[in-house]
Order: sequence, then structure tokens, then C-alpha cells
Amino acid sequence: MIRFVNIRFRALLKKLHIGEHYDFFQNGIITGLSPLISSLPMLNIIFNALQTVFQREDDFYKQSMASTLTAEITFLHEKRIALFNYIWYCVGMTKYYNNTAMKEAADKLKLLRNNYRHLSSASYQDASGIMTNFLEDCMKPEWKPSLEAINMMDTVNMAVSTNNTFKSLYRERSIDKETVVEMGKLHEIRTDVDSAFDALIETVNVAWRENEMGAKNASVRANLTEVRRIIDASIHQAELTLARRGHHKTKDEDKTDEGTQTPDASNPQPPGTTDPNQPNETPNIINPQPPGVTPEPPTDGPHVLDPNEHPPAGE
Repeated sequence: MIRFVNIRFRALLKKLHIGEHYDFFQNGIITGLSPLISSLPMLNIIFNALQTVFQREDDFYKQSMASTLTAEITFLHEKRIALFNYIWYCVGMTKYYNNTAMKEAADKLKLLRNNYRHLSSASYQDASGIMTNFLEDCMKPEWKPSLEAINMMDTVNMAVSTNNTFKSLYRERSIDKETVVEMGKLHEIRTDVDSAFDALIETVNVAWRENEMGAKNASVRANLTEVRRIIDASIHQAELTLARRGHHKTKDEDKTDEGTQTPDASNPQPPGTTDPNQPNETPNIINPQPPGVTPEPPTDGPHVLDPNEHPPAGE
């Protein structure tokens, strides 16, 4: 049986980055289970519900990227180009002034301009490099006095701020897309996806029990076993992903959703007795037995999912 009541794995799903969460469901659960669902009609409704709510997550993320971050990056890029062009427009206008010092400063600055003629047609990344070098030159002793002479330093400082903000946002989008979406709403949708996955696993457990206590259909048993194998493999891969990033379980993650401790396999109790340190809990087994009788474990069905357990060899 698959048990999805351990809070550790619920916390694991929340820790996955957006791309990791997407890969877990799209490439692991949905793609892996889709070929099996047609032969397991009892899973159709809940599996379709999972697909629907997962599509909402993906759509919302893409819409957020297009409507918020992309628009802001475009605006900042256009602003820094406009400031750059404005500086050189003012340099060109000084030839109409009667101020000799301003004319001399402008003539000198034209030498600087020759190094940065192609900024307006550059790509975002190329423009960032060109703009950064230009603004660094503006602060050097050989150019800064000339810019001060034509009253351009306020514009230069604004260009510095705009360029830095652009680079920061562009870097955030490239490194971690989680920083550029409306996390509140996306968090709600992700919670719905995780809940739908929870319901899918519960439905798999119910389908297994009904088949084993009723028809004992070998084909259904084989398909449900494959469903379990795919889910186990996806969960194990997600745990490895977080382990590589340095996420470790906490004390709270060792508790179940009801706040109870997981059974201690190293300290089994005699049949018909309970551990005084553990609350009573109804065991999740396929064939319930009368009190005092030890249940026989299934020989060919899916096993109970232990978050610390590695998939058997060959799976």
C-alpha cells in the first residue's frame, strides 16, 4: 500500500522550486501514469482532476511571467536606452550655447561616445555590458568633470540606478523563477495540486483493497503495482533533489498530519497490545484481522511507502 499521510513528504512538495514541482508532476506522475489510467477506470476521475488543477498552475505561472516581470524588464531597458540617448542629445545641443567651457566639455565627450555607438541595437545582455562600461567611464576623472560641466551627472546617476535594477531583475529571472511570480496565488494553486495528488494516492489504496478483498483481478493488481512503482520512483527522486540542495528533515517533519509519531519498527509490540508512548492508530492494511491476531503481509502487492526507504533494485 502507498501511504501519503506522513508530513515529511507534504513538506517536501512545498520545498520544491517551481521547475522541480513541475517536473515532479508533468514528467514523473502525469506522464508516467497516463498509459495506465485507461486500464484502471476507477482512477479516471481523480486523475483528470489532478491534470486539470496542475494545468492551472502551469498557466498561471506563464501568465505571471508575461504580465509582470517581462513588462518591467522591457520598461527598464527602454528607460536606460532613453537616458543614454538623452545624454548625447544634450552633448550635441551645447554647440548652440555661448558658454565656451560647456562647448569644450562636449567636444571632449564626443570621443567617449564613439566607443558606445551600438547600444540601442544591442540585445538585453549585450546592452547590459555596454551600459555598465559606459557608466563606469562616466565616473572616471577624465570624463566626469566634462559631464559635470554640462550638468549631466544627475542623468548619469539615474542611468546607473536604472541599469542596476534591470540587471538585478534579469538575473533573478535567469537564476530562480520563483522570485518573479505572484507567490501568494501560485502557492494556493500548488496546494490544490498537492491535495489532488493526495486524493489520487488514497484512491489507489482504495482500489487495491477492493480488488484484493473482492475480484482479485490479476491485471488490476499488476497495473496498480506499476502505479505504485512510478509514484515511489518520483518521490525518491524529489527527495534526492532536495538532499543535494541541503534540505534536511526537521522534528516537525517526523510527525504525521494528525501530530502523531510514526510507528517504531525497531520496537514492535506483542499482538493485542499498544505502545504506551504512541496514540492509537488504525493500521492501514489490506486484510483487517481480529484483535490479537497478527496480520499476514501481502506477498505480491505494493508495500507501505516509507519516506526513508530506497526503491528495491530493478525499480
